[in-house]
Amino acid sequence: MAKKKEYEKDNSKGVLGIIDELIRLAEEIVNTFQLENGSTKNNTTLLDDKVCEYIEPESVMNTDNHKVNIIVDMPGVSKNEIVVVVKGDNIIILGGKSKVKYYKSIRTPFPLDEKTLTWNYSNGILKITCYKKDIKRSL
Repeated sequence: MAKKKEYEKDNSKGVLGIIDELIRLAEEIVNTFQLENGSTKNNTTLLDDKVCEYIEPESVMNTDNHKVNIIVDMPGVSKNEIVVVVKGDNIIILGGKSKVKYYKSIRTPFPLDEKTLTWNYSNGILKITCYKKDIKRSL
């Protein structure tokens, strides 16, 4: 069972700081359950005296030489409860504020340019597009 931790609210971090903290927390939870259970599907942990369930949503990824398109099934959340972040060749998805929350990390076949990340959420379906990072420009 994951250890209960106390987290203080810090409004000085800004949006990027909050996203980084969400990613860190989600990765910590998933890593703990991978060690304990060997799986990330439908895992539970104790946070703030409430049972929180993190579900790994179903997804489909299509790629070509220049971009990735990902479709993720995430019913029951609103658009403002979703965070999508690019880190290297991973797209990290967090969603939900209720008792059930979504978390998914998707590895892509190439590094992505976080500046090209676009996504849209409608009727429980999250659609993500991100383009390949231009290695020549980033050096």
